[in-house]
Amino acid sequence: MNGKTLWAAAPSAKFYDSGVGYRNLPATFPAVSITGQRCALDCAHCGKQLLRGMIDVSRPGSLSGLIPKLRAAGAYGVLVSGGADSNGRVPLAQKYAELRQLKEAGFSVVVHTGLVSREEARELKALGIDQVLFDLIGDDATIRDVYRLRATAADYRRTLEELCAAGLTVVPHIVVGLNYGRIFSGETQAIEWAAESPVPGLVIVILSPLKGTRMAMVSPPEPAAVAEVLVLARERFAERRLMLGCARPANAEKEELERIAVDIGVDGIAYASAQTITYAEAMGYTVKFFAGCCSLLVGQT
Repeated sequence: MNGKTLWAAAPSAKFYDSGVGYRNLPATFPAVSITGQRCALDCAHCGKQLLRGMIDVSRPGSLSGLIPKLRAAGAYGVLVSGGADSNGRVPLAQKYAELRQLKEAGFSVVVHTGLVSREEARELKALGIDQVLFDLIGDDATIRDVYRLRATAADYRRTLEELCAAGLTVVPHIVVGLNYGRIFSGETQAIEWAAESPVPGLVIVILSPLKGTRMAMVSPPEPAAVAEVLVLARERFAERRLMLGCARPANAEKEELERIAVDIGVDGIAYASAQTITYAEAMGYTVKFFAGCCSLLVGQT
């Protein structure tokens, strides 16, 4: 699908200077957690660390209470996430009324769900949610060992099916190396399930070992191994958008991986380095910047 345009997405979760004249704006599309720093799962790769960088909107009224601040900051939308309960579900139901207020105020609302039921999927559609992000896992052992969750890969596939059946715009995310850095522990199956579904595209992210987690000392997958996953994803999503997302190691191999992604033909890269932008332009790409989640570019022309 690549028309020689490479999108460089720069969500406002962190400051981004492209090195070639573009800087993102703070607070244009903030991430919020409806559970604060609470999560019943305490997954091996996250350990609640990722929740710390989000705005805490766990108190009743605190999500809708952000509306004046969002307007003042020039924000155009919000990523709504949070920790999961012991069943792997993000308790979005407690925020339905406030999500409706955000939509009525004119903001784009993207939600990051865990497992959902048919009723929950239909409710999200009724609320007018703009997009759903969902981490798709294709391996039972990964779910058991990383999430400590009594669920199966079939449950994750079922959630994808329910979200799509409800008519929601769903952008699956697949974490390469999620099972303690091991490659092909469900990634291939997840790509196949995503490709078989009516989703507009796919985001590939990579295990980023975090301090204070059970995976702190795990080595992330090598760029060559990630390349195998990207090649498969590109083949299965030849007519749909493929993005290299923001959740990946900021290590010495960052630029090597980004260059590989450009060569494979991804449609966008989050927080692309200046060297990657220069390389893409040398390869004939027009690089366009976008101040938001790369998933928002999926399905757009």
